[in-house]
Amino acid sequence: MFDYLKVKKGLHVGANIHDADGIGYFEDFYDDACAVMGVNPSSKQKLNFTLVDKKYWLSVVEDIALKRNEELGMDFWWIDW
Repeated sequence: MFDYLKVKKGLHVGANIHDADGIGYFEDFYDDACAVMGVNPSSKQKLNFTLVDKKYWLSVVEDIALKRNEELGMDFWWIDW
């Protein structure tokens, strides 16, 4: 998708963040997020969104979740709530 939109069509790609939903066990980066937060991934515990926890917001959301998509080609994000 990124190749088609960015290379073939010359477009920038952005996505809406629904970070208030937290991080579920089904997400690709869940195990890495659990390691940062000190949660056993086999618990399948939802990692709840919290704006005041710097470790969650900066390490999990920014450095793990968003960065992986940026490496694939995502150009920008926005929050609309």
